[in-house]
Amino acid sequence: LTGTAAGSNFWTASLSTNGFADGAYTIAAFANDTMGNINASENITVVFDNTAPAASLETPSNNTFVNTPTNINIALTINDTASKVNSSSINFNINGVNLASTSTTSSANGVRATFLAVGPYSNGQSFTVKVDGKDFAGNAMPSYTWTFSIDTIIPVINNILINDSDMKTRSVDTINVTLNATNS
Repeated sequence: LTGTAAGSNFWTASLSTNGFADGAYTIAAFANDTMGNINASENITVVFDNTAPAASLETPSNNTFVNTPTNINIALTINDTASKVNSSSINFNINGVNLASTSTTSSANGVRATFLAVGPYSNGQSFTVKVDGKDFAGNAMPSYTWTFSIDTIIPVINNILINDSDMKTRSVDTINVTLNATNS
């Protein structure tokens, strides 16, 4: 890598990070004059980050039901090992409405972003959640999308039938129980 003069005492050089694995690198810079004198090298450590953050561990889980019509904690873990997650870039989109996360908790390689959805919500109401974010290097994570629904109806058991003619249980006995359950 060779520098280019950009002024009387200023030089610039550029380096594409695409061919490097993510991580910390040390760049040594030195200068020489026309007489061949070389200064001691100057070292600087830089972090290359070409990888977008990754998301996992959504809450509530994908394709599940929650049984509360108010105050639903919607959360997602976002990790990035190189430059770390920029928590101010995290955006929740719930049923087409963009919302910022209400809190983030940092961990070694990422954050747990949470949005508190305050109801009331109706039984059977579905939610589609999409989360976007970036790391401090500007790499955008792929949108992470999941769904869940509200189910506040308690199941009802009807028509319990026990097929045991004498209604006595022995050490060797077969009892057939049939029931009808509804979630109406």
